[in-house]
Amino acid sequence: MSKQREVKCKYLIDTSALYPLLISGKPFNIDECSISVLTEYEIGNVLYREALRRKLKNPIRVATIFSEVIQPLRKMGFDSIADVLAIALERKLSMMPHMHTSQKNMC
Repeated sequence: MSKQREVKCKYLIDTSALYPLLISGKPFNIDECSISVLTEYEIGNVLYREALRRKLKNPIRVATIFSEVIQPLRKMGFDSIADVLAIALERKLSMMPHMHTSQKNMC
């Protein structure tokens, strides 16, 4: 088992928190953080929209830097959509927050 898997995560960071953190350039402890397996694609979509709006001078370079920062983060997945749906139905909320909840329970 890798050392990264042995250490419990302290934070499960979603795209709405990670993107501003990456843009800010502020340091953070990657050993304490996990992201969803979908976060990389969500960040890609944000960069895509920012590039279309011409807010990024070099979107490919920005994506490369983001990839380098995101790569060492622990990626949390889920076993089944049914598991996520069960949590969502139980708590009467949409599935997306519960995908993160089901992942957080694995941290």
